[in-house]
Amino acid sequence: MLREEFEKKYGNRFTTRLDEHFAKRNIRGIKDCIREAEKEVPLETNPIFRMQFYYDIALAYADARTLEPSDSHLEKEILNYRKAIDIYEMEIALIEEEATEQEDYSLAQWIAMRCYCNLGNTLCETNRYIAAIDSYFAAICISDTFSMASLNLSAALFQFSIFQITPEAEQYFTHAAYHYFKLAEQYQANLEEPGGLVGLDCVRQHWVKRAIDKYGVRFLNEELQGFGERDYSEKEYDYRSWLSGFRLFLNIESELIVSSDFWGDYITLPDNADSTFYHEYTGLFNQIKQEYITARYLWYISSELQKPEEGCYLDKERNLKGITSNDVFCIRESLLRQSLKMAASTFDRIGFFLNWYFSVGLRGDKIGFKQIWWDTIRRRESDIPNPMKEYRADNPFLEALFWLQKDFVEDDEVSLTSDAANRIVKMRNNMEHNCLRTVKRTPKSDPRIKFTVYTTESQIEQNVFNTLKLLREAILYLVLAVNVKVIQDQES
Repeated sequence: MLREEFEKKYGNRFTTRLDEHFAKRNIRGIKDCIREAEKEVPLETNPIFRMQFYYDIALAYADARTLEPSDSHLEKEILNYRKAIDIYEMEIALIEEEATEQEDYSLAQWIAMRCYCNLGNTLCETNRYIAAIDSYFAAICISDTFSMASLNLSAALFQFSIFQITPEAEQYFTHAAYHYFKLAEQYQANLEEPGGLVGLDCVRQHWVKRAIDKYGVRFLNEELQGFGERDYSEKEYDYRSWLSGFRLFLNIESELIVSSDFWGDYITLPDNADSTFYHEYTGLFNQIKQEYITARYLWYISSELQKPEEGCYLDKERNLKGITSNDVFCIRESLLRQSLKMAASTFDRIGFFLNWYFSVGLRGDKIGFKQIWWDTIRRRESDIPNPMKEYRADNPFLEALFWLQKDFVEDDEVSLTSDAANRIVKMRNNMEHNCLRTVKRTPKSDPRIKFTVYTTESQIEQNVFNTLKLLREAILYLVLAVNVKVIQDQES
C-alpha cells in the first residue's frame, strides 16, 4: 500500500532523523535534514509523496523555530504547508475520487487535513485570523471528525472575538467558537498527541468558561436568530448568494453565518477614527471599498458569460486578424483581466491609507503596500526609521497586514510565504508591461516566440479569486487596526 511504501522509501530516512535531532536540540542537524529534503522534492514524481515532503519540511521548520525563534523559519513553515496544499488542490482534489486508488486518496486527505490545520495555527501566530479560519474550515470540509481542526478553529474564533468592533459581532464569533468546541469535544477520541487533550482542557477552562459567564449556556446552545430575509430580486439574490458561497462580503460576520442577513459590505471605519481628518480617511476608505466591490463584480460578471452557447454581442463584428482555434479573445477574458488589475492596484491604496494614518512619512508617488513595511525608508534628504515596527508591537492587525504583504513579491524576489501570490504578481506584471496572451492550451516552447507569455482563462480566474480573497482580508484588517488604535488613543 502507498502508506507502507512511503514509510519504507522516505519516512524512516527523514522524519526519524528529524525527531532525533529535535530531541537532542540539534538545530544544525535539523537544518541539514531540511536542505537534503528540499533537494529531493523536485525529483519525486508521485504527488502524494511530494505533499508529504513539504508537510515534513514545514514541521522541521516548526522544530527549528522552537529551538531558534526566527521570522525566516515561520515564513518557510507557512510556504511549505501551502506548497503541499497546492499539490492537493491542483493535482489531487480536482480528480474524481473514483479515478484514484482509495488508499492513495485517503492518504492525500490525511496529509491535507493536517496541512490545513497546521497552516491555520501558524497564521494565527501572525494574527491573520481570517486566513486561518479559511484554512481550518478547509480541513473540516474534508472530515468534520478531524477534531484537531475544530478545536483550533474554536480557539482562534474565541481569540478573534474580543477584537470585534460591535458587541453583536463578538456574540456571533463567541457563539461559533462554542459550536466548534462542542464538535471537538464530541470527537475528542480523535485528538492527536502531544497536546490534543491538554489543548481541549485549556480552551474549556479559559475561553469556554469566559463565554458561559458572559452569555450563558442557553444562548451558546440555541440557534442564532437573524434579522429576517431581505427582499431581493432574483438577479440580485443570485449575485449575493454567489458571493456568500465564497465568503467575499466586506462583513466579518459572513465568515461564520451563511445567511442573507449578512449579504452586504457593512464594515466601515469607526466613527471616531480621526476627528480632524475623518472626512479624508472616510473618503479614501470608501474608494478602497468601491474598487474592491467593482473588481469583485467584474469577476462575477465574467462567470456569468462563461456559457459558450449563449455568447455575447460584444464578441461579434470585431475583425480580429490571425485568430486560431486556440486563441481566447472575448469580453469574459477581458473582464477577468480588469478585475485582477483593479484588485491588485487597490493594495497600494491601502498602503497609502496606512502611510498617512500611522504617520509612516512617505511622500509623493512612491507609496505602496510593500514599501511602508521596510525597516528603513530611504529618501533623498534623510532615512526614515519605519514607525510601523513600533506600532505593530501593540496592534495585532498591523502585524497581520505585515505578514499578509509577505505573500507578494517585490523587485522579482521570490515570495516569502506563498507561491500562489507569486503567480499573481507575475501575471499582473505581464498584463501591464509585457504581452500576456490567453489561449485554450499553452503551446510548446518555440524559439521563434520573442516576447509573448501564454496563460489560460482558468489560470487568470484562479489568480483573480486569490487576489480578491487577499484584498478582502487586507481591508478587514485595516478597519480592525484603525479600531485598535482608536481604543489605544482613548485609553492613553
